[in-house]
Amino acid sequence: MVKRYEMNCKGLPEFHDNGVWVEYEDFAALQQERDALAAEMSVIDAIHDKCVFITDDDYDACPKSVQEIIRSLAVMQIPATDAFLNSVRADAIVEAARMIAAQVWQEDEGAGMVAAVGVLEIIERQRRAAAPKGDSDAES
Repeated sequence: MVKRYEMNCKGLPEFHDNGVWVEYEDFAALQQERDALAAEMSVIDAIHDKCVFITDDDYDACPKSVQEIIRSLAVMQIPATDAFLNSVRADAIVEAARMIAAQVWQEDEGAGMVAAVGVLEIIERQRRAAAPKGDSDAES
């Protein structure tokens, strides 16, 4: 459970549900959980893609019970997962942009690196605003 808090006028934390701050350890644990879920869901997404793009010959060679499963998987919609994975990807882009920006300042690499950061920021904004939530076509 992530505890949220606000800082009062004396600089002390006041814990409540609408607080804007969280403990770093709580945040890090939640982020690890999120990343593990994203990795697991990407496996499900890959299975889904295989079902969608199965050849007619392979489909016809399957027993009827397997064909039923393939049909179910092929039309399966996972919009919350798609939106979540878009968020994870966008976070990775933000992190990459920060790392590039830090490198630019440390090594004074010039305009090329600054342009790369700009491109990553544009991609990140596009990912976050990608089509309707759950539209997996917007992820590519």
